[in-house]
Amino acid sequence: MKRVAYFLLALFVFSALFNVRFAWTEENTVVRVIPEVVDLGSGSVIGEEFAVAVVVEDVDGLFGLEVKFYWDDEYLEYVNHTWTIGFENFSSPIPPSPYAGILHEPIGLANLVYADWYWFAAGCLYGSDIFNGSGTAFVMTFRVKNQLDTPVTTYLTLNTTNLADYAAYAIIHTDVNGVVLIPGLSGGYLGDIDEDGDVDIFDIMMMAKAYGSEDGAPEYDARCDLDKNNKVEIFDLIIAAGNYGKK
Repeated sequence: MKRVAYFLLALFVFSALFNVRFAWTEENTVVRVIPEVVDLGSGSVIGEEFAVAVVVEDVDGLFGLEVKFYWDDEYLEYVNHTWTIGFENFSSPIPPSPYAGILHEPIGLANLVYADWYWFAAGCLYGSDIFNGSGTAFVMTFRVKNQLDTPVTTYLTLNTTNLADYAAYAIIHTDVNGVVLIPGLSGGYLGDIDEDGDVDIFDIMMMAKAYGSEDGAPEYDARCDLDKNNKVEIFDLIIAAGNYGKK
């Protein structure tokens, strides 16, 4: 009965977010996947496990949050997760997060896990203090289940994120998704644009020429779109930089 009550409370808190004005603009608040880039290296990685954390950074007056998190189950298999809701119960960080838990007890919590997504909503109950600062929402472990001959980039996507203050007003924030780099079985590295067997200055020059372009633009080069989101941007450069010098 208590679990049902918590579930209804969480739904009430977050349904309210869509019917109110924004309380303020907190430009520095970020909901982020840590690490932002998971580079699995080279060789066969099927069966290899890794963990990521979803955190909220630099928030003031947080009283509730909701997250819906997606991954590609063609390549990644969900293993387990630990929700770190309740700073009092998670006062020490769980790697790879640098932060302790988030929100203050007492808390109502609801969550669901499927093959390719996870949803949870958490709302503080009467008597709770507001949360200020940075904290971890959950830590999740994945296992690589598929690997192709060529390298693959797959996403860990924050599909829905809502943050609320004490009055259920929405807190403005930005989202930063995660990227997982799965190496190819036949070798090669993401960022080897000219396909000469290494990632060097010539590859970076080619990426610089296409930088800022989107699919359909004359300067767009699909080879430089390493994360396959139809544009060449900073995340592509980060991926190439991580493999710079490799051959």
